[in-house]
Amino acid sequence: MGMRYCQIKIYSPETRRWILSCSAFYGNEVDFSFRNAVFLNGNIHWVSEKSMYFNVKNERLMLMPMLMPARRRYMYFGESRGHLHLITYRLDPRSPRFEIYEMKTDYSGWFVKF
Repeated sequence: MGMRYCQIKIYSPETRRWILSCSAFYGNEVDFSFRNAVFLNGNIHWVSEKSMYFNVKNERLMLMPMLMPARRRYMYFGESRGHLHLITYRLDPRSPRFEIYEMKTDYSGWFVKF
């Protein structure tokens, strides 16, 4: 698996055409996935080993801090009440534990919500 060139197209309902965004990037197939996208506050968010968000209005792609403590996996990524949330679980079957994190509004990092 290697690097792949990625471009984002935006659909305009006014012109009924797809417009190629000026944001293009190289993505490694191993550490980035376009699955699990969440649209919130004009941004499309993707979470994987490397997480990003794309501002649709400004056509700007930004890295988002990713939280993955040791021996944990994420099981849910979504939006609730205007905030991004990430639910993780501990891999140790003897003491399963879930934690809910919320992204700070300035995208500077995650904090434990519950």
